[in-house]
Amino acid sequence: MWAKQNNVPLQFNEFGVFKDGGVNPADRLAYLYDLRVIMQEQGIHWTAWDWAAGFGMVTKDAQQVPSLDAGTAQALGLNTALNGGL
Repeated sequence: MWAKQNNVPLQFNEFGVFKDGGVNPADRLAYLYDLRVIMQEQGIHWTAWDWAAGFGMVTKDAQQVPSLDAGTAQALGLNTALNGGL
């Protein structure tokens, strides 16, 4: 890979899948997991898109109270045990 040969770090920005875009939820999580694992194996830094909108790791209830979407966080390899609230 050119980046490794030239000691240049890579950043993969803003990837994700709409939660309500008609995609099977299990397929969505598998995609996020697979992409994250591939990037980590290749030493590529990444940023998931976004925090609390259509792609987000946060969902809101009817009163607009945010909570972490555990499936998304797990697929992205985030430590949800440290989640003491948003």
